[in-house]
Amino acid sequence: MNQKDMDNNENSGHYKNEALVKTIQDCEATCEYLTQQLFKKEQDYSERIYEAIVVRDCSDICNLTYKYVARGSVFAGSTAALCSELCYACGNECSRFDDTMSQHCSMVCYQCAIQCSNYAARKIRP
Repeated sequence: MNQKDMDNNENSGHYKNEALVKTIQDCEATCEYLTQQLFKKEQDYSERIYEAIVVRDCSDICNLTYKYVARGSVFAGSTAALCSELCYACGNECSRFDDTMSQHCSMVCYQCAIQCSNYAARKIRP
């Protein structure tokens, strides 16, 4: 769904901004899964501890952001802006690693970052 469709469907569905909420939830789930994989005991990811920290932070902000966006909170724009920042950071960190999970997480985070940034730009008033 493109940005124009998202704008036109802001109040469609059972909650606000359904397409954006689904994108953010997908990012959260992807980051949670990668976090779990990074901490599995049978794998040695000790050199990737910073990646694990950033991925977990990204997941946490996505969890809060999708709730604010879905209910139309007055803080949704500000939270989406922060979510975008963390998603870009997570995407950058994950892109440094060649494994499939990290590369997928990077792609999902970049997509979420773009959509959250666009949403925030429409919601935050100077």
